[in-house]
Amino acid sequence: MKSIYSFILFMFVCMGISAQTGSVSFQYDDDGNVKQRLVISVPAQVKSHHTQTDSVQVQVTDELGNQKVIIYPNPTKGQFQINITRLDFKAKNFYTIFSTTGSRLIYGELSDTMTGVDISQFPSGTYLLDIILGDKVSRWKVIKQ
Repeated sequence: MKSIYSFILFMFVCMGISAQTGSVSFQYDDDGNVKQRLVISVPAQVKSHHTQTDSVQVQVTDELGNQKVIIYPNPTKGQFQINITRLDFKAKNFYTIFSTTGSRLIYGELSDTMTGVDISQFPSGTYLLDIILGDKVSRWKVIKQ
């Protein structure tokens, strides 16, 4: 139980780091441990020369070895896509969505390079998404508007 609380605390710290839209990349050692995390932030909104605010939608990616994970749109109104390049169909690939209290809300297998996820039945807020590709894990914060 202590590990789930550590995970939730870790995710809240990450939320503060990645409150802006951007890109996150990781470097791993030979054992699969994260050696370095690089966060590139991009402002969520850009002012145009007409002084009206235009939203900019940026895809956020994570690289797990030779696989690339893309989640979009995030924030979402209820449905988003998980896109994985070079998905190893022989490995066990799945995703799990948790509430911020650690309750598992949705579990699904990733059997295709693109998977749609529907969280429209849940209230607006922040959700935690784990994507497991074989022995590699990609952790995300998904915001439902």
